[in-house]
Amino acid sequence: MKRKSIQLCMSALVVTIIFAVPASAQPNVRPEVQAPLHDAVILAFQEKNINARWAEISEAEAVPNKTPDESGMISVVTGVIDQVIFQMAGPATGDRLSC
Repeated sequence: MKRKSIQLCMSALVVTIIFAVPASAQPNVRPEVQAPLHDAVILAFQEKNINARWAEISEAEAVPNKTPDESGMISVVTGVIDQVIFQMAGPATGDRLSC
């Protein structure tokens, strides 16, 4: 369980680092995709507003003519947020993730 928690914390850190890089340094991810994903990460991890993140992810998904990199980033961010939220809830034993 501890190893999984470390992996999930590292995944959250990777997502945070991705969004720390300005959009201009990510040539294949347009601001109209990156901005709502960034907001989803903020809502999920900093503000703990789990439900509001879906509106932001949906906004990113609604952008027309997404590149493969943009679609991939949406998938990665969604997956990481969902994994961390699942781990934060913990199994029936009451184990909780703490980063």
